[in-house]
Amino acid sequence: MQKIWTIAGAVVVLASILAASLYYSNARKPLPEPMQPLEQIQPSEGMDVETSAPAMVQEPALPAGSFSIQIAAFRDLDRAQGMARKLKAAEQDAYVLTEDAAGKPLYKVVIGRYATRQDALLALPKLRDQYHDCFIKAPAA
Repeated sequence: MQKIWTIAGAVVVLASILAASLYYSNARKPLPEPMQPLEQIQPSEGMDVETSAPAMVQEPALPAGSFSIQIAAFRDLDRAQGMARKLKAAEQDAYVLTEDAAGKPLYKVVIGRYATRQDALLALPKLRDQYHDCFIKAPAA
């Protein structure tokens, strides 16, 4: 009977080691390639596609060519501004951008004004620890 418990214990330990190695190997995967801009995607024949892009309205004037990191998006302005205030209290350069999406405003909470994409990539891993779905926003054209 003791031999069975020893084997069962070994199986549990091996399963734990395997689970931990899978978890940590996924954490170190490289960042995915950026998505292709909508302008470059051609719709299939017969598809009903709206051709106008949503208009971007930026609350703060961003320096030309600056990148930022989007943390979240809300339909409610108060929630977006509340999150931005909390981030500013934590000494982050946070602000809210407004975008018209399907005729309704979408409030995006973003951080930073990075001069290059590389600068934004350097800041991204630290932010992903807390905001798993954050991503880099390219400068508006």
